[in-house]
Amino acid sequence: MNIINKLNFLDAFTIALSAFLLLILLFTNEKKMKISRMLVVIFPIPAFLSIYQIAINGFQICMMGMYAGALLSLVCLFLNRHNVRRIISALAVIGMIGTIYPCLVSPEYNKPDYLTEFYEVLDTMEEHYVLRYYKEIDFDQLREEYTARFKEAERLRDLNLWYAAWYDFTKEFHDGHVYIGVNSGTTDYWNAYKYSHAGYDYGFSCITMSDGRVVFANVEPESDAYACGVRDGLTLLCFDGEDVDYLKSTNHIWYMGFQDTVVEQFFAALTIPMNGGETAEIKFVNEQGEIVDVVIECYGESGYDRYRKTLYQLLQTVDPMYDADQIPNNLSYEILSDDTAILYINDMLIPTTGIDYSGYIEEAGSSEMYAVMKALLRDELLAIKEAGCTKLIIDLRANGGGYLNAAIAMAELFTDETKVALYEGELVGDNGEYEIGTAAYIHGENIWGDGEIVVLVNNDTASGGEHIEYYLGQLDNVTLMGFTKSNGSAQAISQMEFDRISICFPILMLLDPDGNILIDSAADRVINLELDVYVPMDDQAFEAIFINNEDYLLSYAMDYLSQFE
Repeated sequence: MNIINKLNFLDAFTIALSAFLLLILLFTNEKKMKISRMLVVIFPIPAFLSIYQIAINGFQICMMGMYAGALLSLVCLFLNRHNVRRIISALAVIGMIGTIYPCLVSPEYNKPDYLTEFYEVLDTMEEHYVLRYYKEIDFDQLREEYTARFKEAERLRDLNLWYAAWYDFTKEFHDGHVYIGVNSGTTDYWNAYKYSHAGYDYGFSCITMSDGRVVFANVEPESDAYACGVRDGLTLLCFDGEDVDYLKSTNHIWYMGFQDTVVEQFFAALTIPMNGGETAEIKFVNEQGEIVDVVIECYGESGYDRYRKTLYQLLQTVDPMYDADQIPNNLSYEILSDDTAILYINDMLIPTTGIDYSGYIEEAGSSEMYAVMKALLRDELLAIKEAGCTKLIIDLRANGGGYLNAAIAMAELFTDETKVALYEGELVGDNGEYEIGTAAYIHGENIWGDGEIVVLVNNDTASGGEHIEYYLGQLDNVTLMGFTKSNGSAQAISQMEFDRISICFPILMLLDPDGNILIDSAADRVINLELDVYVPMDDQAFEAIFINNEDYLLSYAMDYLSQFE
């Protein structure tokens, strides 16, 4: 039998110290050493240690020998005959030391209880997740499917399987506002999860073009694929024996849990190289236009890093993990030409750039974050206008949100209207009906005027970022632009704490002025926030992004604005 368990430190300490103290008494002549007073102290110690161990680690069947030994040790305290005490103490030591073997080999020893916490989370979400009817979440099906996964993680005592189950569970909701945190930190679990799911690195990524072709990108010159003729921009037909369109439609898009099916298909080709083993058969069209069928060897053990690089190129944003120093400061601007500027709104939080905000607090008449951000943005817009710019690009790409009030307040600087921004909604009954509650208003004070504005978004534009996108998108002089829609996660969330994890999910419904759920996709997975201009992923875009490493969306926005006088 293989010894698969590790003895818990507290359990080992309890056994070792208890047995050690009793062994001292066993081999000591009590009369000669005159230690009768010490017996009152020593004999209860194993019991106290056992009680503490149960309080911390819980009652363990495998520790019954230790518990029995502790009880016998207490019995010794009340025995007057020295020889009887020695016999009972010896039996106690045997029981304690004998505990080690079942602890090491029993599958029940120190078995983690992952299921109980999962059921607690599931029951909580079934009661409080505000979009449960709107998205038609089948909690019974989730319970059945993930019970098996958490049981497997329990059986194997595998924290990586445990984390993977939680991560995949949150993606079942297709809601960017449903996510977990692990109370002891997520980094190790997340790294293990992403690298194990990303498959091998074959020295290339795949993306989908607007005409439906799947093409190679970020081809590694040192890879076997490159040696076989694979180049950036060439068309892939089959991977590992499967047609690429089939793989796009069946692959689990594990990383992002897309809310919109069209957005999902834009990114789906990224997962195609995740399907092979150490070798993979590929069929592609080479530079001479010939169809080539070859078997290639993998270039690396994990394709995650190449996947991530290509993902952020498609998102057209800086990767915060590797290039955080290249991210522009929040609420900063840059003059691009004589009449055009770009304004960066990275999130709905006050920039942490060492700015003295006392003047903005005084200007706003409030220290509330939304008021200070509005005052800061007002000054930036006035400075842009003073520089002679009449056209503006607002960059919301990767704006993951923040304070909802800040989004409403900043939107007020671009409109003259006073109107309802949104309503709060509350579920009533068990059929998905809801009541319209308190309204939040936009009180317009148009600082910018009627100059043309392009708002750039991507799938990382979420939450408060989508709120300002939504409010600006209603204005006649604003064009919403991107490769895809934004994230589709606009409801109000709360974080709930459990033993091992915390989980965030929407608990307050936010409605548009017509009383409809704002932005989030329903069971049909169609986000309710359309763009005005969908930028095509054509050959020109591919060359700019993957060959020349350019910000193609920004260039496209500049060209678009050039048509306006």
